[in-house]
Amino acid sequence: MFRDFKERRRRKRAERNQSILVRYQAQAADRREAARTPPGQLDPLVRELIDMGYESGYLDNPRARKIGELLNSRGGLGLMQDVYYEVLNWHFVTARELQRAWHGVGDWQA
Repeated sequence: MFRDFKERRRRKRAERNQSILVRYQAQAADRREAARTPPGQLDPLVRELIDMGYESGYLDNPRARKIGELLNSRGGLGLMQDVYYEVLNWHFVTARELQRAWHGVGDWQA
């Protein structure tokens, strides 16, 4: 009887934790979507990176690294970080690939 109680309590706690996690993930996705710059106001290079995320990804695309080099020459690490966070708002899961594609460009470290 005591084991049944403990098992029910464990299951209930797991369900509650799962519910909290799902709610948190939905809220985070909503915040990222709200923080996106409208597509018409994006710099063409940023737009290209966002499109690249939908199509081919960043790691196997030499153009992603070239864009990083161009951004570095325009505004250094600060501009690259700003662009990365914009891409993160559009591609939360694949943005890590962009970090690795830019590794070693200017002061960028993955």
